[in-house]
Amino acid sequence: PLPAKIKPHFHRSARFFSPEQIPETDLFQEIYLPLERFDGKKANGVVLPAVIFPKEEEKIRLLLKKAKEDGAEHLLVGNIGHLSLVENMGFTLHGDFRLNVTNSFSLTSYPSLSDIIVSPELNTAQIRDLRGKKSVIVYGAIPLMHLEKDPECKKLTDRKGITFPILKENGRFLVINSVPFYMLDKKKLLKEKGIENIAGAAKLLPEYNFVVAGNGPDEKMLEGIENMNIPTS
Repeated sequence: PLPAKIKPHFHRSARFFSPEQIPETDLFQEIYLPLERFDGKKANGVVLPAVIFPKEEEKIRLLLKKAKEDGAEHLLVGNIGHLSLVENMGFTLHGDFRLNVTNSFSLTSYPSLSDIIVSPELNTAQIRDLRGKKSVIVYGAIPLMHLEKDPECKKLTDRKGITFPILKENGRFLVINSVPFYMLDKKKLLKEKGIENIAGAAKLLPEYNFVVAGNGPDEKMLEGIENMNIPTS
């Protein structure tokens, strides 16, 4: 049986690619940095790499232990195979959109996760019908693929002339969508559909230097994402 409708658990989070890009704001309860860039200052969470080979697990454990000692409390996990690696390390665990959650069964299949960002491919009605602690992306550049080998360039260009930025993270390379995912024009519709938790996964610089995330349908969160003054260096 599916769980009953869960009481809203409003919170906001932000994901950045660099400590220098974190603005002075109290808008977010959780601020994430890539594991290898966590500095224990403004951020209180880390993003686990999407790809971890067995030979890299010991290195990741050491980085997680160091991040925990430096003040990291939250961990964003996007691969089901990584849960056994991190479940007993003392972090509050959150599910990333890479878990590809599209239904209530999968949403409630991760008891160790406090909430999950659901698949960005769902429409508002599908999100409404999910039962569980859900968050949804409202704004962000979605990674399209991981590259193991260095493409030796900062962007890829397709046959139509559209460019796709490339970021280096944890020794691998992320190809980022050229067009950001956007739902800030659907504030009224989101509320009408009863979507209680919104995890906006990105207010990005043109160079795609960081990602902002959050949840809660309130105007403060949505206006904050639209109007926040972001440093450029």
